[in-house]
Amino acid sequence: MDVSVIVPFYKGNKYINNILKMMKDNAAEAQNLSIELIIVNDSPDVEVKLDNNLIEGYEFSIIKHSKNRGIQQARVTGIQQSRGKYILMLDQDDEIKKNTIKSQYLAVNGGDAVISNGYARDEYGKNIPLFTNSQQMKYVNNYSFYFYFGNVIASPGLCLIKKKLIPELWLNNIMSINGADDWLLWVAFLNKGGKFVLNDELLYTHVNDGDNTSNDNKKMIKSSMEALQIAENNESFKKKLLNVYRRRLSMRQEYLDGSKVSKIMAYLKNPDIAVRLAKYKKA
Repeated sequence: MDVSVIVPFYKGNKYINNILKMMKDNAAEAQNLSIELIIVNDSPDVEVKLDNNLIEGYEFSIIKHSKNRGIQQARVTGIQQSRGKYILMLDQDDEIKKNTIKSQYLAVNGGDAVISNGYARDEYGKNIPLFTNSQQMKYVNNYSFYFYFGNVIASPGLCLIKKKLIPELWLNNIMSINGADDWLLWVAFLNKGGKFVLNDELLYTHVNDGDNTSNDNKKMIKSSMEALQIAENNESFKKKLLNVYRRRLSMRQEYLDGSKVSKIMAYLKNPDIAVRLAKYKKA
């Protein structure tokens, strides 16, 4: 197969037919590509209800976990069963344009991975670009920036990645707190010498339905701390950068717990981080 699309499913029957429709449209746009969709049901007490008329032009399968194991394990389960040269990981409520797979496959052109631009849709239905310009997109290949800033890539749905380059560190260390496994994926990928091709097309939309883990800032910080600890246990990561990221997470915690004055103090105590954040915002 050319491309395997992995979608973790958790009580998501209200989303599933939209995923199937998007896959059908993408398969029609990329008729020269062999594509498969793997749904990993991580809610074993719920049966996936789908419209079979939307399964056309691509191969389809469902894998069912015997118990809830979290989104990272669902992604890994799908990847382990996949046959594609390249992997696209979507959340069940994600949206992609009908030419996404074709555009990404052409853009990657045999490379390690490709990142597109996209939107974040807020609770009011407004679409906001994830990268404001091409200069911001270039930061996805800036390895150290993931430690000074955090996750530069808003969602795995922006990325088409070569299956054989998905890091073992990420595949073999399943996090207990959902949310930051993609940060671990990207830093492990870049740490091994991986590189992203940039595709500035706006192909992807992250939908904020109010239930996303990324909306829970306290939980995201805890998840990020867990991801950091996994990286700290691996000797290939530079200790200096890991210490920077620990300071960055402490800053984020201060934002949540403190006043405006404490937020300013957090920047003053970490001028190296503050400078890099300012550069990104001005890009």
